[in-house]
Amino acid sequence: MMPWAVYECYGDLTQLREEYPVMKTWVDRIRKDDEADGGRGLWLRGSQLGDWLALDREDGDTQNPFGATDLAYTATAFYYYSASLTAKAAKALGYEEDQREYEALCEKIKGTFLAEYFQEDGTLKIHVTQTACVLSLFFGLYPQGKRDAVLDQLKERIQARNMHLDTGFCGTPFLCRALSDNGANDLAYTLFLNDDLPSWLYEVNMGATTVWERWNSILPDGSISGTGMNSLNHYAYGSIVDWMYRNLCGLNPVEEAPGYKKAVIRPMADRRIPWAKLRQETASGEYRVEWCWQGEELHGSVTVPFDCQAELRLPTGETRTLSAGTYVF
Repeated sequence: MMPWAVYECYGDLTQLREEYPVMKTWVDRIRKDDEADGGRGLWLRGSQLGDWLALDREDGDTQNPFGATDLAYTATAFYYYSASLTAKAAKALGYEEDQREYEALCEKIKGTFLAEYFQEDGTLKIHVTQTACVLSLFFGLYPQGKRDAVLDQLKERIQARNMHLDTGFCGTPFLCRALSDNGANDLAYTLFLNDDLPSWLYEVNMGATTVWERWNSILPDGSISGTGMNSLNHYAYGSIVDWMYRNLCGLNPVEEAPGYKKAVIRPMADRRIPWAKLRQETASGEYRVEWCWQGEELHGSVTVPFDCQAELRLPTGETRTLSAGTYVF
């Protein structure tokens, strides 16, 4: 995951070429486990941690670090994701044979995953958790035409938690992005703006200046929830900032022109936040995005650096292709 993320942001083919063998080795190591169990496209063995530190256990034990999402489901979803990123890297590097190999592996994993874990109507065969739905949506692992069925299950699980999250290390990085990107932007904002346990702003209200390892590292009465494996400076849940850049402000890199030579700027505003400003130094120069509500209308500006191009997608449905310069909407 990391080599592809770095390439996407910096566009450095030399570094991707250096890291590509690590990507291959990781996927091939998982594939050995898969082949030991029949080669169906599932990751069933090994010491899996799953959705670490999720708060969704049915027994209510908030100190048990193992979440409720099926371990093999989570592992296989990331098997697929890792193989898909390796295929993308092979394509970027011009390794056509590897590209075909890993794309074929992805197809096999996806086919088996859907047969193993989904009903034809898009409902899950396993215990439904927020993270199970998030991984399905973000990785595109759902039966054809059944995205909304998975989204509905995610909404139901959030509603069952009184409009709060209960995801752990595997689900949280993709939670708000999966919601915003699939038509539930309002719900992503609700989770982002919650300020009671569990939420990001709960930590702020409790005096945090760093992100905690656990959602409940400090309890509402100010006491430490436990002294075993309870860091108060552990950035995993800080991944919400990715959503703030990509969705709230709207700046996204483009896979075909990495390093922000091209960008898609798609502000996804919500009335509960009156304004937002972004300034990001990229490998291609500084981008700026600003937006604010003026009455019922959203207004703002976008700055594209020299020799770059951006596609501006506004909530009204209007799309503009921008070259270097500053533009007002």
